[in-house]
Amino acid sequence: MNLNTFFIVTSFIFVVLSCVHGQSIRSGYGEFCNGTVKCDKKSWLSCRNSTCDCMFTDEMLYDAEVKNCLSKTGERCKFAVSGMEIGGGTFKIFEQTGCVSNADCGIDGICNCNSNFFESVNGLCLPEKGYAQNCSSNIECSQRDYLNCINGLCACNNTQVLDQGSCFGRAGMAQTGKSCVNGSVLLDGRCDCSPRETYYAGNDGKCHERQGNSGTCSENSHCESYLVCLNGTCSCNPEEFSFAVVQVETTTPIEVSCVEYFEKAIECKLYRQKVSN
Repeated sequence: MNLNTFFIVTSFIFVVLSCVHGQSIRSGYGEFCNGTVKCDKKSWLSCRNSTCDCMFTDEMLYDAEVKNCLSKTGERCKFAVSGMEIGGGTFKIFEQTGCVSNADCGIDGICNCNSNFFESVNGLCLPEKGYAQNCSSNIECSQRDYLNCINGLCACNNTQVLDQGSCFGRAGMAQTGKSCVNGSVLLDGRCDCSPRETYYAGNDGKCHERQGNSGTCSENSHCESYLVCLNGTCSCNPEEFSFAVVQVETTTPIEVSCVEYFEKAIECKLYRQKVSN
């Protein structure tokens, strides 16, 4: 390993505090300080305009609960305090700060929000918002649920459909990298209902089972493959099947009417298969 690039992360305290009976005599956050009255360095405080404040005010926030200055998300959490020559190489010694709540210090020395949290404008990590919650940008909406900020609300875009609180690719539409709605699969960049012989893509973006004889429909694709949609009902096509010849486990063809045809659904399917072959 190249010693010049090897880092030792330590909680090395670089200032020895003066103590009386085990208690620090240094000033805390917001307290008075001057050349004589010092700030509590272990809390990452320094004297600014006679008041103790965080050492790096642009990168840190004071947390009254832990009584420490913590690094904001997106800011440094490891600070080089010294170098040590060992065996011809230099070991850098870092002091590590804590990160704000719901963030961790990464190996790159930067605080990052945990999963399901987003970075706010003031450097905090806030919970991602769910469907229909108010938002001002996409980053606030749940990335896990593929939500986008649309007209001030977390919602699905026009290529998605809401299902159990998450956005999925709409059936019958082109998609790029998003999960498809239940009952459909991504094929050639498009969410297709599967199998097509059994399911169709509805106007609601979801997959629905094709209807059999007398089922409700609004177009032919809503019906099983050997039916057509007539007056809102899946029916036999009278022009194609006014009379049909069906071969069913006999050597003698049977001529039946359209009504009889669908009273014997299995015979109809067998006939359709026979014709297509």
